[in-house]
Amino acid sequence: MEIEARFKSNQLDSEENPIYLDPPEEFIDVIIDLIHCMPKKFPWFGEAWDFIFEDRLLSLGKKAKRAVPAVIEVMERYNYEDSTRNLATILYNIGCDDIPSLVHELHKENEFYMEEFYDQWSKQAPAVRWAYFLDRFENFPEDFARSEIWEDLLYDSEPGFLVYYENIEKSINRNRIFYAFLKALKNDPQDVPFRFALFYAEKLRNKAKKIERTFFRLYPK
Repeated sequence: MEIEARFKSNQLDSEENPIYLDPPEEFIDVIIDLIHCMPKKFPWFGEAWDFIFEDRLLSLGKKAKRAVPAVIEVMERYNYEDSTRNLATILYNIGCDDIPSLVHELHKENEFYMEEFYDQWSKQAPAVRWAYFLDRFENFPEDFARSEIWEDLLYDSEPGFLVYYENIEKSINRNRIFYAFLKALKNDPQDVPFRFALFYAEKLRNKAKKIERTFFRLYPK
């Protein structure tokens, strides 16, 4: 397909293959098949890695978003630090919305891994989910007294919890949202809302300590 694309466009000597500008679905299908053909056990990076991931997926960028599930499958199969770190770069560049838990865990172990894009990436999907959350709260606030609604609409990751915490705290509906959350926890505390409550409480404690330290600096005894 790549050779055919060069002939059809009469770009035999161009550095970038023209097929990457507007890849047909069949080409993406071939790439996905190649990803599935990666060895069962993690290979050291070499020709196979360069051929599929470096030379093609990175060149395709978000046009290869349909390959995200296949890349995640390989990441979970290998579950090895170097492969996770390098595949995270691929996933970010091809437009993966929901960051795999392996990537969150790796960044938590070493915050310098993926530091050039992790913060931005980790807040993209939670921000989209938050917009849906807020729209639903404004239209159907009574739903939020049920813990299962929070279970469905919270974004279950530490960066996701942070996005929700920050947005709730600055929202004009802050007290209404917070009251609904407490009511949901009282009625039926499910797993994700319960962990978000612990996260939220810790943030409020840290905020209170910071205010207290500032107060005593401004008004020493």
